[in-house]
Amino acid sequence: MKLKSLLLGLTAAALTSAAAHAQTVIYVTGSTAYRAPAVAAILNYLNSNTSGNVVNGAFAVSSPVSPSTASDLFGSSNGIYENSSGSIVVETNFTGSAAGLVDIVIGNTQKFLATTGFSLSPINITGIVGPGGTQTYGTEVAKSFITNSQVPNLSFSDTFYTTVAASINNANIENTITDPNGNIVTAKQLNQQILAGRLKNAGSASAAGAQDAVGIVPFAWFLGNSSSSTKSGITNVTQQAAASLITGATPVQLFTGSTAVSGNVYLIGRNEDSGTRVEAFAEAQKGFVANPKQYELTFSSGGTNNSGNITFSNGSDNGSGSPRTTSEVFGTSTLQTGGVDKTTPTAIDAVVSGAVQFEDDAALYTQPNIAWDLTGHSGYAGGGDVANVLLSDNANPGSVSGLTGNAFFMGYLGFADGYGLLSPKNYASNAVECSYNGVAASVANIQNGSYTLWGFEHMYYIQSGSTPNVVTSGSTTQTVINGIADLIFGTYADTTSAGTQNPDGLTGTPNIPPAGILYSTSLVTRTQEGQPVKLK
Repeated sequence: MKLKSLLLGLTAAALTSAAAHAQTVIYVTGSTAYRAPAVAAILNYLNSNTSGNVVNGAFAVSSPVSPSTASDLFGSSNGIYENSSGSIVVETNFTGSAAGLVDIVIGNTQKFLATTGFSLSPINITGIVGPGGTQTYGTEVAKSFITNSQVPNLSFSDTFYTTVAASINNANIENTITDPNGNIVTAKQLNQQILAGRLKNAGSASAAGAQDAVGIVPFAWFLGNSSSSTKSGITNVTQQAAASLITGATPVQLFTGSTAVSGNVYLIGRNEDSGTRVEAFAEAQKGFVANPKQYELTFSSGGTNNSGNITFSNGSDNGSGSPRTTSEVFGTSTLQTGGVDKTTPTAIDAVVSGAVQFEDDAALYTQPNIAWDLTGHSGYAGGGDVANVLLSDNANPGSVSGLTGNAFFMGYLGFADGYGLLSPKNYASNAVECSYNGVAASVANIQNGSYTLWGFEHMYYIQSGSTPNVVTSGSTTQTVINGIADLIFGTYADTTSAGTQNPDGLTGTPNIPPAGILYSTSLVTRTQEGQPVKLK
């Protein structure tokens, strides 16, 4: 069927109509890097289970902007979508691969968009190519409407669940964490909860469910934006250089093999919620629990600083030797993420004015009682935050407060966020997508195994246990979940074709892979992140 339009907002009439029908509601969380293929499949699954070829919906951005584009829809972490009768509703809150899996295993609540109380100004989004041609989607809402507390029942993950379990294993549990049976657990016991066999692969036995993968998600190392006169000359990252960067400041010469530009490169990275982080660390052979040195930046702003969605408290306890409370974990200071002022995009943050290592004892974003004690171990909450930090123009790398000599900044991103760094709205960017071990991140190079910084994308749900999000075998919920998984597996993992068409208009650009690649097109496989690729 042709997806004719995404109606402008969830109207009162639509909500009233929905209430008259039995509803199946799916709450989706997990990988931020894979949100574009996920949303494309959700929209088209709903379209195939509707009447009048209509899907209702709304999605959130940090600040409404006009005109909106496809990248706003497919780049949003929070959305709510329903078929025309309201019988199937899908809500999204993409928080990170590790956070999503922890939340569905322990039955932890997340914040989703509210289903009432909208006050929307419709903004049309045109030019998205779908199965039936050019589509018109529409409407953004402010994040203040994210007030619906629910336990997610489906999680996307850039990594195998066994890898997430390993990455959680060395965390500290502060205050208490309760498992599905009401028992207080340690990090090692939480590791065992993830491994306990309650997670099931989404998809039918003849498609996604048989592979433990719905697609392939590519990543790359990106050098931050800087003025052309002071660029470092870095265009490639070797495994050796990546390993060095993860553990601390790394000389430019290790990346370039030249003394033409002096200085060090510093890591801008993700927090412990992130599958992207796991992939980058594993591929560099630093394991899943490496102790990184990642940096937080402050800015001299040409516009208004954007704000990240994580905050910090000081120190490893509350000052009295006791574990911190939840409010102390989140603190009161807001983390800047630089980049372009999205409310009034008239200037870009021009100068990085300070750098410090992320403080110790930072928490898993959706579960503040899970923390890591090491300075520099944490990072930014989303790939979009990392991209925005790297977009800020480091025009004078020799004058970064807190660092000595020329300072350049590099991070790891999926291409859904890499697009926004390489080709941001309103501005030209000198940021560089780096090759890895001398190989460019093209679709062909990923498919033939010569480019290795990629992972399988997984979809997991809970099949058994006492948590409220258990999906009963044969239920409508399971049918919807499997249907979305099979659509990604068969069509929407490939975001260069039907669905998203490279959201920022980079279709046809050499060496720019999509946010996802079809599993069936790859000649190679691997058994875990960071392991050698081999022929299928």
